[in-house]
Amino acid sequence: DNLAEFYADYGEYYVLADEEGNALGGAGIGEFKDIEGAAELQKLYFDDSIKGLGLSKHLMSHLESRAKALGFKRMYIELETALHLYVRMGYKEIEKPSFVQHGAMDTFFIKEL
Repeated sequence: DNLAEFYADYGEYYVLADEEGNALGGAGIGEFKDIEGAAELQKLYFDDSIKGLGLSKHLMSHLESRAKALGFKRMYIELETALHLYVRMGYKEIEKPSFVQHGAMDTFFIKEL
């Protein structure tokens, strides 16, 4: 309910827009306090019209660079979809961490930056 406030205080969120200013996708990073030195890749969404153009890989690379510049040592992901993208980007699947209490996601990844 308060994503804008979360990113203002704890991270960064980027939106891809067309020439008319229509949002076509986006993703963010935020501090992930349950794993030391980790940022979490969050809310990676793209409109079907831009899928397959390599923009998600470009945005993920940018977010990884930003996380590293902010002092994070690794990037954590919980996900339901886009598994192939994360594997291609070098993320390794991990067991469900004990601190995860929700049941919304069932696959977890981490990448050393």
